[in-house]
Amino acid sequence: MRSYGLTVPGSDHRFCVPTVSQVFFRPNRPINRIAFPKATLKNDGFVVDLSFYDLLGIPESGSVTEIKNAYKQLARKYHPDVSPPGRVEEYTKRFIQVQEAYETLSDPSRRAMYDKDMAKGINFAFNARRRYNYHDQVVEQKSEWKARWKSQLSELKRKSNGKDAGGNMSWAARMRQQRDELSNES
Repeated sequence: MRSYGLTVPGSDHRFCVPTVSQVFFRPNRPINRIAFPKATLKNDGFVVDLSFYDLLGIPESGSVTEIKNAYKQLARKYHPDVSPPGRVEEYTKRFIQVQEAYETLSDPSRRAMYDKDMAKGINFAFNARRRYNYHDQVVEQKSEWKARWKSQLSELKRKSNGKDAGGNMSWAARMRQQRDELSNES
């Protein structure tokens, strides 16, 4: 039994056998990943969630402008302010999904990571906000630490070079150095 976002009341999930969606072969385009739909159990029925590409209705090779145009169109359609009175919750959930898809696919690094995870089949519990915000925080902390370390290192090098070259020394320091050099010669 297949259900695309709908649950069949009275159906027992133990007797439902999930089926594999059809694979369309395009010989003119190389296959670089296999997409698996995300299946979750909801109210005793299977609900198949789409990949971000399917959700936005664009091909996997879609450009940033295609992603942006698809997002604008779907955001206008599913925004909670324009939803029918009886379907506000459904439209809000769909709007959040569309927004998450746009945020992931419009950022090249997030998109690459999403594609890599999809190729491995790790799309079942994918949540771009939670995963990438943590990842971004770790990367940001590392880059801040590295920048601070480089700054300190360059300051130490500058101070070390300044001692050798008299250009950065004060007048009194230069006079002491000259006095020391004269006393060492005698």
